[in-house]
Amino acid sequence: MGMRMQPWLSGHGGTSSLHLRVYHLPSPPTEAETPGKETLMARLIVKAVPNETTGSDLVFNLQVYVSVSRADDGRPVTSLTKENFRISSSIGGVLDPKPSAVHERHWEPGDTELSGCYSLSISRGSAGEKWFKGEYYAFGIQVTVNERNVPVHFGQTVVSVLSQGT
Repeated sequence: MGMRMQPWLSGHGGTSSLHLRVYHLPSPPTEAETPGKETLMARLIVKAVPNETTGSDLVFNLQVYVSVSRADDGRPVTSLTKENFRISSSIGGVLDPKPSAVHERHWEPGDTELSGCYSLSISRGSAGEKWFKGEYYAFGIQVTVNERNVPVHFGQTVVSVLSQGT
């Protein structure tokens, strides 16, 4: 397990003290956890755009369209599920947004090859609560890919979505 230390000073009555806050960081998998295979951490390229429309709307959800590819060779990252996506929001604790559904799309023509492009639905924490019409919501989207149940590939981006009010 790795550590990161963050120093800070505090003082009272003309004296000051130096303190260290220690954070424990997860260690990369060991040889015992990944026998015969070296695990390399890789960066993912994650891009997202709002996917809300005025013609049709998925009630109680904001829609985002996300592309995930590998930084080293540009290949699409396919077969991801909702568990591979996390979100962060400037309104986090207030509306408690969560990824509610993820659907991967196929390349055209033919609809036979996975694309690494995903429809991501974001719902409010309480079931059945609507987003406010005309409001912009900013989200950080993180994608992780696991090997042997350990996240080893990471990427993230931000997106702003204008709600259609449902």
